[in-house]
Amino acid sequence: MKFNVIIILLSSLLFSGASSESIDGEYIMDHIQDDRTFEIFNPLDYNDSNYGILTKQECYEIKKKYKSKYPKKKVVWHGSSKNPDVPAPCGDGYFFTKKVKLDSDWNQFLNIPIIGSIFNWRWNPSESLGLSENSQQLIITKQLIMMFIASLILIVLFVFGYKKNKKVQSGLGNLLEVFVLFIRDEVVYPNMGEKQGRKFLPLILTFFFFIVTLNLLGLIPGSATATASFSFTVGMALITFFTYIIFGNKDFWKHIFATPGVPLWLLPIMIPVELIGLLTKPFALSVRLLANMNAGHIIIAAFLGIIINMKSVGVAFGSVPMAIAINMLEIFVAFLQGYIFSLLSSIFIGMAVVEHEHH
Repeated sequence: MKFNVIIILLSSLLFSGASSESIDGEYIMDHIQDDRTFEIFNPLDYNDSNYGILTKQECYEIKKKYKSKYPKKKVVWHGSSKNPDVPAPCGDGYFFTKKVKLDSDWNQFLNIPIIGSIFNWRWNPSESLGLSENSQQLIITKQLIMMFIASLILIVLFVFGYKKNKKVQSGLGNLLEVFVLFIRDEVVYPNMGEKQGRKFLPLILTFFFFIVTLNLLGLIPGSATATASFSFTVGMALITFFTYIIFGNKDFWKHIFATPGVPLWLLPIMIPVELIGLLTKPFALSVRLLANMNAGHIIIAAFLGIIINMKSVGVAFGSVPMAIAINMLEIFVAFLQGYIFSLLSSIFIGMAVVEHEHH
């Protein structure tokens, strides 16, 4: 019985608010990309939205009336107060969570004068290569809140953990110094040189610590992984893009528009190729981070989803250990992806700012 409760709670924290009886790929992606609902553990939330209806026919009739009266509200069904472990016949069976929703009238992007109408669009390459209208766009999303939290955590860590007046750091300051020196000596200086490296070291360190912190926060049930959002990864990649575009030296641009050693007749072919290369770099940065952070979350959700799809607690003896193992691996991936993004950004910026020797 205790094991059943643990499995129910674990599935509840991951899949709370589901409206289907099975977990498929579409639902998993909707869950990962959700930007408007926090799921917070709440053991007193077992009787939410059930209205004491236990027969399937009555349940659907109430749901139909409710949806006609409140078309924009999502109906979520839970177990009854007498039998909280037994889900309602037409419900999803997930409970024990408190839903904090950001989908409010004050948070609609369309409410912003002028800007709201101009930028009321989205680009989802999985649906269409063109732009589409996005009337549900929010001003403050889950991912944005996680970014604020990560920023606050980093500020607190470096302000109170790192002591400027101490030559030899201790405790938390020593740990932070290890990462700073690693990024400086193994990532930035080898790719940019010491002169240019000093200039861009703060940017690369910000990339590393910000991405790692967001990745780790995303492993907390009920939170959001900002690095699994296409908007975030594109935004970070564009910072790298505009950095090497703005600070690129004449040698960098010469290699693009007049590549040394290339015959004049070949330049009309080489120039477009080089320009396309400038655009593929931020694309590779954004997609690499996005894909890797989504992959781990999809695997964890798929393992736990097997329990719901098979409707058997026995399956959990295999699914839960595998999900926990992948979750432990995600901790390593959180640091790895921060390192890779920082490394590639250093390489791309270094190619633009370091003077090249011609032979």
